[in-house]
Amino acid sequence: MNSDSISKLIKFFSSLRLTVSLFIILAILSIAGTVIQQNASVNEYLRVYSLTTYRVLNALDLFDMYHSWWFITLLVLLSINLIACFLKGFPRAWRAFSLQKRTLDEELLKDLQFKENLKISGDPKVAREKLSMLIGKNFRKPVVTQVNNSCHLSSEKGRGSRLGSSIIHLSILIILGGSLIGSRLGFEGWVRIVEGETIDRINLNSGVQRELGFELRCDDFEVSFYDSGKPKEFRSDITVIESGREVLHKSLRVNHPLTYKGIGFYQSDYGNTGGQDLVFGVREGMNGEEKIVEATFGEMVIVPDSQVRIHPIRYDFNFQGKGPAVQIVVFAPDSPHRMVWAPVDCQDSEGLNFCLKDFKIVQFTGLRVARDPGRWGVWAGCVLLMLGLMMALFMSHQRVWVRIEEKEDESMVTVAGSVNRNKEAFADKFNQLLEEIRS
Repeated sequence: MNSDSISKLIKFFSSLRLTVSLFIILAILSIAGTVIQQNASVNEYLRVYSLTTYRVLNALDLFDMYHSWWFITLLVLLSINLIACFLKGFPRAWRAFSLQKRTLDEELLKDLQFKENLKISGDPKVAREKLSMLIGKNFRKPVVTQVNNSCHLSSEKGRGSRLGSSIIHLSILIILGGSLIGSRLGFEGWVRIVEGETIDRINLNSGVQRELGFELRCDDFEVSFYDSGKPKEFRSDITVIESGREVLHKSLRVNHPLTYKGIGFYQSDYGNTGGQDLVFGVREGMNGEEKIVEATFGEMVIVPDSQVRIHPIRYDFNFQGKGPAVQIVVFAPDSPHRMVWAPVDCQDSEGLNFCLKDFKIVQFTGLRVARDPGRWGVWAGCVLLMLGLMMALFMSHQRVWVRIEEKEDESMVTVAGSVNRNKEAFADKFNQLLEEIRS
């Protein structure tokens, strides 16, 4: 490959057009990834899409697009583009950042846009002190350099703004690197732990299981409710066990996860398992004899001395804000089946009344599991990106020189300045300095 081809290749990869195009494509794909549910089950997709549509979308990896080869390829291409832009712009930015010109010579003066010649009468030493004070008031305290019979005052601020664009390129590279590390080495999944039980593996969103390398035990689970009956807070008491030893105890709540060996466990849901022991009291009317019925979820039982059968199907921790209750299906002869709730605090009425006398409900806690080894890189890149944006958008490299050629009773003063952006604001500031020097 000759030098001309290499130059064209570098120009292509460092072009702003390529950067904008890649960002637009990634933005559109990210929107598609939000609209199309990611990593769901096949049944969930078939409820939304036809079989043909499902096969097409699945072949295009749109159900797990953030791990697809083409999405990773786009990120790699964007990384190459940013590296090329960084290598192209950083040397020039560094020269402007590191070069500190202390004296105002004629070669520098002819390249500056802002310049003015003035005469100041009086003692040159007093004039130098006043000029130094004015420059410090409007900019920063100047550096004084004596060259033969002339004195040079130089002041600058916002020198770091020269590196703003390079820092932005570097920060996006760090974010992309952290994201790629997280996507390749991290994982997301879920697990349900029944109270008192221990697990050592989780279910990944991809449908496979993964061993943790340690065990989690749910010692207790509690849920509190608002007066309306809606859940207020879930809490899971979790113990981490490794090599047969209990190494960590923590109460998990929403937004208060447990992290161990880089794996985060987040409280997400809860429920109760089937097969619990239930005891109902069944009474006919308000004065009938109460009959005790023992049952379990998912099984049909007969009420003693009757032809009525009941089938418990659902448990509610706080039914209508009045405490636990079980929903049962009632089958009676010569009448359609009906669903009723059997609460703990029940009131007698006409017909069959069901009351929950005793129950042993075994609950489970649902945890979302995630490991993202690249997250610190993403966070560091985001902080660096904010810094770069502030430097690039809100700062400017402002420089001012004053050359004083001293004579007996007057001084020839040359004032000059330069700025890399926002020239209008700098012009106002430079003119203000000139007015103060004249006065």
